[in-house]
Amino acid sequence: MHALMAIAAAPPSSALPDANFQTHRLIPTKLSKQPFVPTTLLPPRLLQRHIANAQKNEDTNPWLDPFDDGPDTEYDYQGLYAGGKQEEDPTPPVNPDSPYGFLKFPAGYTVEIASLASKVRGDVRRCCCVVSGGVYENLLFFPVIQLVKDRYPGVQIDVVAAERGKQAYEMNKNVRWANVYDPDDDWPEPAEYTDMLGVLKGRYYDMVLSTKLAGIGHAAFLYMTTARDRVSYVYPNVNAAGAGLFLSKTFKADSMNLSEGGYYM
Repeated sequence: MHALMAIAAAPPSSALPDANFQTHRLIPTKLSKQPFVPTTLLPPRLLQRHIANAQKNEDTNPWLDPFDDGPDTEYDYQGLYAGGKQEEDPTPPVNPDSPYGFLKFPAGYTVEIASLASKVRGDVRRCCCVVSGGVYENLLFFPVIQLVKDRYPGVQIDVVAAERGKQAYEMNKNVRWANVYDPDDDWPEPAEYTDMLGVLKGRYYDMVLSTKLAGIGHAAFLYMTTARDRVSYVYPNVNAAGAGLFLSKTFKADSMNLSEGGYYM
């Protein structure tokens, strides 16, 4: 009885065994002014750094992350936007002598350099028109060129036509280049065929528009230009078989001769 009263009257620290005392050190308390450090969980080197950081910030709870040593002095926390807005890429120089220079868009249109958004929207920067027929058919194609120019502001339009039809574009201000190649020739010279393919492929057209009634042969020719959009008329009969495999968009002609429609061809 007297022994129990002596233990109860003794200070709390003297009544606890050593093992319980180690467990007691792991319990954080708000009454202690010293930062709490879980000495049994951390290695000596990490413990030394942890004590230094805990002394700087006494509100840090080491139980949330015992490996939190504070901010890393070697890491750049500012990042890309620390100085304000994102840095812009330099504007490419304008070369008036280069046929592949950057286009100057009119007011109200965003100037960009072949971005992903341009592909998603389907913008057309360079368009090639393969016009079948002679002077009459090429003159009837003038309103279509104006429609393309209005639909895609800043577009560069080139024309591929026969030798007779090419003369009509000397008076058209909307056409950049006009190349001589007869699309109506069913058996072209292999050298001319491959040379024209190389020319059209090297200009990186976004769209190729053809008024020749396409079968699988002409559709393959347009496909080999590697243009993104390939648009053409197709035969209104069985000769159009297979053409749709190589074209992005097809139009079925009302007759075998489009010029019969006159202005509304």
